[in-house]
Amino acid sequence: MGTNSHPPDFEYAIISTLGDLGDEKSFASFSPDQRDDALETAFSPPTKAIAHLAANLNGGGWEVLSHSVFAFGGQAIVTFLIRRKWSQ
Repeated sequence: MGTNSHPPDFEYAIISTLGDLGDEKSFASFSPDQRDDALETAFSPPTKAIAHLAANLNGGGWEVLSHSVFAFGGQAIVTFLIRRKWSQ
């Protein structure tokens, strides 16, 4: 394999946060719309904080590309993929 002398265009990082969905049995019995509402309620403030953190993390310039949500046992983890232009 040859070497690539071109620096990468972006650098990437992952930020995660944990949210409380309340009683596990209640959440499991929710309709899909109720689950969406519960997730939005649990993560609205943390998501705004993540967006602010991403914008200022390690010199700033980060943007949120995508997110993933995993709910288990009344808790949910939201993971954000962030990137910024590569600078040396």
